[in-house]
Amino acid sequence: MNKMMIKISSVVAVSILSYSLSFAQGHQVKITVDCPDIATKGDERVTNYGTYLAGKGFEKVNSGVATQPLFQGATVPGANIPTDLVTNGYNNSGVSYNPTNAAVTCYYKSSMGFDPFSLSYLMTNALNGTVVSSSTEEIHIKLPVGLK
Repeated sequence: MNKMMIKISSVVAVSILSYSLSFAQGHQVKITVDCPDIATKGDERVTNYGTYLAGKGFEKVNSGVATQPLFQGATVPGANIPTDLVTNGYNNSGVSYNPTNAAVTCYYKSSMGFDPFSLSYLMTNALNGTVVSSSTEEIHIKLPVGLK
């Protein structure tokens, strides 16, 4: 009787596990990341602190509540980056995602000849994603969920 119960329990456990894995296999998480802006957009603005630049962006997972991750980048010694980015013609010029380290990098350039710079943010638990689309200041990433 005990052997029969163990066999039945094993079959049920394997069936539930198989169903759970096949259910999770086709699902994905969708992440939208908005880069910090140069112009005054509340606290989502890029600021030059002298030795580094930083600004808050937005990150939204699926249709959840948006969070505000901090993007940062060190200034290169001797770089010609003014403190007032707005009046010196800086704009968002692109965004990228690195699936090996989950870094989202925002790029900025000046229309007035000042040096370009970039800011990065490392997302948590977002390795091996795929870029669905991107613009000069926003990127859409999908992450696989489950085992294959």
